[in-house]
Amino acid sequence: MRTGIIGAGNVGVAVAAALVMRGIGREVVLYNRTLKRAEGEAWDLNDAVPLLGGMMNVEATASLEDLAACSVIVITVGAK
Repeated sequence: MRTGIIGAGNVGVAVAAALVMRGIGREVVLYNRTLKRAEGEAWDLNDAVPLLGGMMNVEATASLEDLAACSVIVITVGAK
């Protein structure tokens, strides 16, 4: 299963971390309008995958088109 998360802020990263820790799905796509933010969070989560014995990949993107193939999309963006 491929899961998309829109927003790499505190809530979006918490959702992604929960998916990684529980081993839910095979791929997480973390979208943020600032690619560097999404990349940093994805790198951190990918570093944890081998420690958890999982076979998951966390991918960063700044393009909404990359979410097209996702089975589930979680929207975590909002105004502060």
